Amino acid sequence: MKKRRNADSRSHHAKLTGLDVIAMELSIKNATSTLSYISKLLKQKTDPYTKGCLKDCNLCYSITIDQFKFAIEDFGDKRYDNVNMKISAAMTNTDTCDVEFTDGERASPLTKQNLNLMKLGNLALDILALIAEP
Repeated sequence: MKKRRNADSRSHHAKLTGLDVIAMELSIKNATSTLSYISKLLKQKTDPYTKGCLKDCNLCYSITIDQFKFAIEDFGDKRYDNVNMKISAAMTNTDTCDVEFTDGERASPLTKQNLNLMKLGNLALDILALIAEP
């Protein structure tokens, strides 16, 4: 099997529970990277509407990171309903970020980052559904 670049070495031998934690940790890493990118964009953009959207996205991503951290804690305590709610809320924040731009009929400079986080969140939710099945 060909090794993927940037693959998490823990994933090769992880059980579903380990894979779900990895997906949530990768979500945090992705959101943290996006926050850095937003900060960079805020320094470059002068358009007040775009700056306002980026500030809102900055807040959304900060909250998203916290939600994934709390989801990992709840996961460790097997409070799967809470995990589901927190991941879903984090994904809503990501979607809210994109909507900020489209409501103003602008292209979001964060579409790729938002899509990546949505994919990671969906992966975590899909794995969670397998773990939490009766």
